[in-house]
Amino acid sequence: MTKTLEAETEKLIVLKELTSTTGSFSDRTGRRFEKIREEIGTKLKNKPKTRLPKNSKLVLKLGWDDEAISWARKINLAIEEFKQKYPEYGQELQELIDKHRSARRAYLEFGGEVLAGVYIDIIQEVLNENRKNAAKIYEAISYMGYALGKSKDSVQTSLLSE
Repeated sequence: MTKTLEAETEKLIVLKELTSTTGSFSDRTGRRFEKIREEIGTKLKNKPKTRLPKNSKLVLKLGWDDEAISWARKINLAIEEFKQKYPEYGQELQELIDKHRSARRAYLEFGGEVLAGVYIDIIQEVLNENRKNAAKIYEAISYMGYALGKSKDSVQTSLLSE
């Protein structure tokens, strides 16, 4: 039993370290992703005719989602209960819900083939590492993506903030 507990504790330590390390890297890159996504979204909203060069292997498109934002059943039930309990505020709440439900949401579609050097540059910048170490990290991340069945060249969709 002691050996099992020891082995489980070792697994716990390693899993926490992996989660912490990959989480920190994910947080850093996530913040940069959000900043650049919003910058590009703003450019495309302000100048809708802005396009990538015709010979580019990349995809970038600003889209609009006119469909009502779907609500989970649990949330709908809670809202209905609130409206029954507090009818005077229920109407105001319903008006706010209707206003936001019909909001038009902008999103970016993007994807395409990116050279390894661009990945390495970003890893180098995010982690403040030298190029050699950034290349090793890229190789590991690239293999991890492959092992997890992640496709690099698929088109992604990301909602822009309102």
